[in-house]
Amino acid sequence: MKNLAILMILISAITSCDKFMVNPNISDDSSQIVKSNVPSPVINAFNAKYYPTASRMEWQKEDGNTWKVKFYFGGLRWEAIFTEAGTFISERVN
Repeated sequence: MKNLAILMILISAITSCDKFMVNPNISDDSSQIVKSNVPSPVINAFNAKYYPTASRMEWQKEDGNTWKVKFYFGGLRWEAIFTEAGTFISERVN
């Protein structure tokens, strides 16, 4: 069972990287925001909560005063939502 779980994680990692190997400069979301325009409490909360190896962060302003960040960690695509003040709201694996 343990070997099956490791195999599934490995397959997920390989298939999720395939999208960026074709053309890593293509973005599928026009609402991305440059990191320098994201409030520092949001970035600080993200950095405190998540791992230093998270990559390909995509920042989006949501409704109200919330911010969504999509990122990759461990070969999986994640997204997390924070308030503008940096309070963590939710996360999920896509």
